[in-house]
Amino acid sequence: MSSLASADKTGQEEQAPVGGAQNAARSPRHGGEPLAAAKTVAATLLFAAALYYSYRDAISPAFLYAGLTFRPPSAGHFAVALGATVAVALTLPRAVVRPSDFVQWILFVTAGAPAVLVPQYSAVLPPAEATKTGLSVAGSLILIRAIAILRPRNVMPRMRVSGQGFWIALTVVSILIYSGHRED
Repeated sequence: MSSLASADKTGQEEQAPVGGAQNAARSPRHGGEPLAAAKTVAATLLFAAALYYSYRDAISPAFLYAGLTFRPPSAGHFAVALGATVAVALTLPRAVVRPSDFVQWILFVTAGAPAVLVPQYSAVLPPAEATKTGLSVAGSLILIRAIAILRPRNVMPRMRVSGQGFWIALTVVSILIYSGHRED
């Protein structure tokens, strides 16, 4: 029996929902959904705390000359930003099954969550503007995730490229991009 199917009372295999292992890992009937969500929330809040303290104690003092100043966040606005960050994290895949799952988490950790949270305690924007910005970023990330989940599968033809072809194409694109760049 495959790991994506389970046997019902008659011994017949029940197929996993469309979407394969990714949705099966999230499905409550496959177990672990409330626990996985709780772990995601806890990990997101720990990450938010680490980001906050590293900005306050290391980044801001070291880069004060560049305008990376710290200000204590407004409790209400910061709570909204934390909620938005957790909401985005809860839409991300629970298990890394495909390379795209990994990329989504990397983008969330390196760009998404910081873009929502850091404006709350950076003196660049007032708290209300920082909250609007954070909600826009979180909403965009949730929309992107929804499109990734809901898009029809196997509609686009897949192009196979050899390793050598990939590097040639990357070199050509890089040359085209950087050939127009001139330092004045």
